[in-house]
Amino acid sequence: MKKITLGKSGLLVTKAGFGGIPIQRLKDDDAVSVIHRAIELGINWFDTAHGYGSSEERIGLGLQGKFKRESVYIFTKGPGKTAADIEN
Repeated sequence: MKKITLGKSGLLVTKAGFGGIPIQRLKDDDAVSVIHRAIELGINWFDTAHGYGSSEERIGLGLQGKFKRESVYIFTKGPGKTAADIEN
């Protein structure tokens, strides 16, 4: 899959990413299967947010123990202005 540099970050990401909204409608096992397939196809970044229902948890389940953490990027969003705000 074609990769591009993400802005000025220097991160090399696939041109296509994985949006987390649709997996909130799936059962956990099905969501994990979809995430595994996305990675098998070469997708290396996932977009989620706390407001996407169960998306964050399911992406976590899909990545847990199967893939090296350094091989994928997870982008999330929140109302905070600093890392500490978002972590709380």
